[in-house]
Amino acid sequence: MDLYKELRLASLLRKLAAVKEVEWLRVLYLYPERITEELLTVMAQEEKICHYLDIPVQHASDKILRAMGRASRRAGLEKLFDQIRKVLPDAALRTTFIVGFPGESDEDFDELIRFIREQEFDWVGAFPYSLEEGTPAAQLPYQVAREVKNDRLDRLLRIQRSISLKRNRAWLGKTLTVLVERAGEKRAVGRCFRQAPEVDGVTHIRAGGLVPGVFVPIKIERVGIYDMVGRVVHEPAQ
Repeated sequence: MDLYKELRLASLLRKLAAVKEVEWLRVLYLYPERITEELLTVMAQEEKICHYLDIPVQHASDKILRAMGRASRRAGLEKLFDQIRKVLPDAALRTTFIVGFPGESDEDFDELIRFIREQEFDWVGAFPYSLEEGTPAAQLPYQVAREVKNDRLDRLLRIQRSISLKRNRAWLGKTLTVLVERAGEKRAVGRCFRQAPEVDGVTHIRAGGLVPGVFVPIKIERVGIYDMVGRVVHEPAQ
């Protein structure tokens, strides 16, 4: 956008996908307002692009989104996620939320919880609002007490853990392509398309003789809230 004054990510991804040496492409930190139908179409058509979207939403209450200076509103976010799932039915969705932003009422927080339950994101990062001197939010009235922020964070994360476990369980018995990152004599650790580096879970592989950097088909045999466990197979992977 800064170079061309128009959205060009879709065309860039198309060109990157044509590079022979590139095996995987993962798009991180997408503002919801800049996710276009063209971008989703390219992600669906190019096999090298992971069906993974990291979209920082921050909240679901229009009142709080407006106070945060965010351009999105709940109805628009719901429409966007519906569109994503229509074009990319297997997409892994990650987002982030802030709880306890100045002025967040119990009703605002309850609206956020309903949104999380309805959308069932694969992965969620959540943080309590932290007052930073000199920022516009620091001057807002109705600052939320630390105890309230912590209670809300605990509740949100508890609910999300059950959702993440449910989303992981949907892959039991399926075969996924996994990029090996660490390997030992009897075990290895890697990531499938649903797992971004450092922020998501990993896939533990019951196999020796693997080399970091290779892609292997793994049949998922066990899952937890964050990680998955599987073995190498020779059937086509997704």
